Amino acid sequence: MSLVVNVELRDEIAIVEVEGELDIATVPQVDAALTAALADNRPAVVFDFTKLSFCDSTGLRLLVRAHQELEARSGAMAIGGATAIVAQVLEVSGLAEIFGCVPTVEAAVAAVSAPR
Repeated sequence: MSLVVNVELRDEIAIVEVEGELDIATVPQVDAALTAALADNRPAVVFDFTKLSFCDSTGLRLLVRAHQELEARSGAMAIGGATAIVAQVLEVSGLAEIFGCVPTVEAAVAAVSAPR
């Protein structure tokens, strides 16, 4: 399946919308978009997973790297609106709590906008 990645820059937050399947074949596309969004040391990223239908271990690894990079620069990351299957993968892996998974993209934006 193909993947569509859109990045919206909203003040200091990069909102990365991912649609389709995040797997070994499509991770480079998301990684490139994320790298471009973080190139100016933007301190916060929200992943919009409302249209993400699948995420494998390579997708999880990308999210871990993004989280580590943002933590290293005292930034923040959150995931908003994960579909049921993706939310389950995040929960089972223990990453949902670490990343800050919330029901909506706007809640994720509010979470990364809160004082740290």
